[in-house]
Amino acid sequence: RSRSCDRIQHDAPINSVNFSPDGSILASISSRGAAQLWSVRSAREIGVICRGLAGLSVAFSSDGHTIHVGYQRQLVSLHADTSQ
Repeated sequence: RSRSCDRIQHDAPINSVNFSPDGSILASISSRGAAQLWSVRSAREIGVICRGLAGLSVAFSSDGHTIHVGYQRQLVSLHADTSQ
């Protein structure tokens, strides 16, 4: 079975991407600090969770309820409502 690859867009280079544990959400973060959530099914943005400092990494907790956003000197953890 073939799959297509859709592009996600940020306003700056993307530093990190991570899938939710169930594979339905893709989180990405740019060097300008915009952490965005994307629906894997529709390839559309479903939310912006952070803006600010240059983001280095983004990750979901193992249960998918928390998103961790890493910056150079801090870690921000946010409750993730990933219901679409």
